[in-house]
Parts: sequence; structure tokens; C-alpha cells
Amino acid sequence: MARLSLAANAGDLAVPVLLAGLAWFGLGWRAAFTTAGALATILAFAHACERRLDVVPTLAADDDEDHGQDSSHESPTKTTSAVSTPKAATDTS
Repeated sequence: MARLSLAANAGDLAVPVLLAGLAWFGLGWRAAFTTAGALATILAFAHACERRLDVVPTLAADDDEDHGQDSSHESPTKTTSAVSTPKAATDTS
């Protein structure tokens, strides 16, 4: 949320600065559209080069877990216990 707020505030400040700068050099609204389009294209390429955030890295230990996929290679009678049994206090292994 902080990045979104920061980006929104930067955009709100950048537009008047862009228009004032272009007015200073005597350029009109067409130059503002061209400049804004060029900046948007650069930001789009920068965004496309970033890593995806929705990909969850998997560990080797997670390979045996079912993540909602069709597991036709497993036996249909396989059940898991909802209660785990703790190791005995005398077990020293």
C-alpha cells in the first residue's frame, strides 16, 4: 500500500512539474502527451523486467504434498491422520 500511495503522490506532483517545464520552453500539450507516453513506455519495460510476485518458490520437501492438483498416481485409499503423535520423551534418536 505504501508503494501505491507513493506512486500516486509522485504522479500528482509530476504532472504540474511536466506542464510547467514544457510551458517554460514554449512547448504545448502535444509535447506533454509525447513526453508522458515515452515515460509510460519506459515504466512498462521496467515493470516487465521485474520478477513475478505471484510465484511461490517450492522446496524439495514440498514435493510430496498435494496442492489441489489431480494426483492419479496415488492410491485412492490413502488417508492422513489429523492428529500428529509427539515423540516419546525417552526416544533419544
